[in-house]
Amino acid sequence: MERYEEEEYLACCGSTQFAKEMVKASPFASVQEAVSAARDIWFNKVDVNGWLEAFSAHPQIGQSPSPDHIAAAAQWSKGEQSTALATGTTSTLQELSDWNARYRHKFGFIFLICASGRSTAEILADLKKRYPNRPIVEFEIAAQEQMKVTELRLAKLFSSKIKSTSKGNEHATVSVKKAEGGCIFAIFIVGFIYLEPSFFLSWKHHGFLSFFTACIPILAFSPFSCNTFLNSLCMCNANFPVNPFFTVPICYPQF
Repeated sequence: MERYEEEEYLACCGSTQFAKEMVKASPFASVQEAVSAARDIWFNKVDVNGWLEAFSAHPQIGQSPSPDHIAAAAQWSKGEQSTALATGTTSTLQELSDWNARYRHKFGFIFLICASGRSTAEILADLKKRYPNRPIVEFEIAAQEQMKVTELRLAKLFSSKIKSTSKGNEHATVSVKKAEGGCIFAIFIVGFIYLEPSFFLSWKHHGFLSFFTACIPILAFSPFSCNTFLNSLCMCNANFPVNPFFTVPICYPQF
């Protein structure tokens, strides 16, 4: 179940009403559940002022977000407009800016469109097509476009949280396995020296020491079974002495 702060929902949709209602409705089991709640809140609980607040949180198409934008919202906005900016020429961007100004003068809010993956020419064509609409019709279309943007951003918000959690769990798992491997190695070496000091120090078994030394990094830094290590020693040295240490059950984590 995912729970986010009000500011994180504001980055998805710039309406304070929307963000507060999303916090009340959370947590959400999935992004699909969050999107479903967002649709209901946006179209049934957020009033006209909330819609206008959300519209005004967007930069004009073709322009960069202002410094006072929420960081995540500014970053997402740049990504959403990247195709338009990459495909626009000086003349088409200027024409888009002129039409944006005409649109705002007529309707009282900026031209809003889900710009993700759209070229400057496509956006400009849609702007010209929508310009003749009556204000009430255009207001509804802008709200629909805002919802499209919100859905995209909710997906990004949930995706970023999942990646962050996954990396944290992976790091914790590796750390635990290293620690467990080191503990197993420490138990083995202390018990062996205590019970067989003469064998451990004998020059005759120099070959064993070399093998033992080579296994240190494996035991210390990798998940490694004690039984596997002991069986390997026995196979490598037929004269390996029988010792109670090897038959006493040891409680250690199984990997």
